[in-house]
Amino acid sequence: MVVDDPETEPRLIPLGVIAKPHGIKGEVRVHLYNPDSAVLQGLKEVLLRTEEGDISVIGLKSFGRTKGFLRVQLEGADSRETAESLRGVELCIPRETLPPLTDGEHYFCDLEGLEAVTEDGTVFGQVTKVVPLPSVDCLRVKTPEGFVEVPMLERYFGRVDYDAGQVHVDHVDELPIETPRKPKPRRKK
Repeated sequence: MVVDDPETEPRLIPLGVIAKPHGIKGEVRVHLYNPDSAVLQGLKEVLLRTEEGDISVIGLKSFGRTKGFLRVQLEGADSRETAESLRGVELCIPRETLPPLTDGEHYFCDLEGLEAVTEDGTVFGQVTKVVPLPSVDCLRVKTPEGFVEVPMLERYFGRVDYDAGQVHVDHVDELPIETPRKPKPRRKK
């Protein structure tokens, strides 16, 4: 089944991407965007999204973990050639299927697109994505001057108001601004 109606298409959350075939019977290796995620466990089907944006629903026959990667057997994938044709395809789920969170927890996908405002209500910028770094997760905020990575620590990261579409940030004047590089003009020979 192909999902092709943008009005009814669910908001998709990518869980990982098919990296390559595993064996000769159609299994694939999946690179999970969050290696600790257990969201796939118990699911009967996922949505596949190609690089071109085509989306289809496919059943999950089996999956397991092996030496740092996830092995998945998809319905209809019964040969290495079929598995090879799926390379680069994302495994996604509708946002509403994610488990509920406790107070103070946030899904990264819900923070992306929110307006970043200071505690006095001044618009600082817009969250373009959440960057998981080894030491701390950061909001990547696009401002008129460039990009700022705001650590998701109590000093910088405040309350989130999903109804208003805002995340409150503080002490952002202490953070460096990454300004876009302008291309150097080419010299004519």
